[in-house]
Amino acid sequence: MGRRGSWQFRRLEQERLEKREMNPVWRGVGVILIVIMGVAGYAFSGWFLEQNVANQWIYIPPQLYFPAVPAVLDFLGNGNMLRFAVALVFVLTAFAILNFVYALAFPIAPGEFDLPTPKRRPRKRR
Repeated sequence: MGRRGSWQFRRLEQERLEKREMNPVWRGVGVILIVIMGVAGYAFSGWFLEQNVANQWIYIPPQLYFPAVPAVLDFLGNGNMLRFAVALVFVLTAFAILNFVYALAFPIAPGEFDLPTPKRRPRKRR
């Protein structure tokens, strides 16, 4: 191929790499989304625990509301540890739903190096 082929290959390779780069704005969107989901999870956990006491949806032992914690971790008393745990479950569930919706909206397209789907041949009857 010589010189002519090498610069063409280099140009094509640069175009491929530029296509693959993600816009830095999406990183900021991701960070903001994580913060929003965390705050929403914390707010939801407070609402859920209050409604759970009133409606008895799920039995939660009193030891989880008021755990014995060392003096250093005093901020985890008064139900905060349980509130953080419920918030974590909410965030993980919301993240899974968000990923599912995103996968439905933008399915993975095969790239240039992927093989096409195999064609099935009908079985011959004997």
